[in-house]
Amino acid sequence: MLLPISEVGWTRDVDPHLARTWGPPPGSPVPELPDDYVFDYDAPQDQDRFGVGDLLPHTLYVSEKVEGSVYLLNPYIVTSGGEWEAWHFDSSYALGATRFRSFWHLMEDAFRRDPY
Repeated sequence: MLLPISEVGWTRDVDPHLARTWGPPPGSPVPELPDDYVFDYDAPQDQDRFGVGDLLPHTLYVSEKVEGSVYLLNPYIVTSGGEWEAWHFDSSYALGATRFRSFWHLMEDAFRRDPY
């Protein structure tokens, strides 16, 4: 379930345990991401080229966390249309998150997986 706007916030503030567990040490710089990979959502998501944990504390926390699963928005990867990349973070995923080019694409996937 999506959070009311009054409860949306940075992952490091809303869920500091998640940010500390999966993220880098506090104060670490945000990593540079290779341009040729960032927007290729059809390619296998390679943890050596994109570390979800490096950006996790800097994401926007937009849903309730249910059984280790939460929706996040990444302000460091923005489409030409101004949309932030969206993540379905789940602690059971090998990479930690499945990345989507936008919140719209994340919601399409969510409704495809659970239409009710």
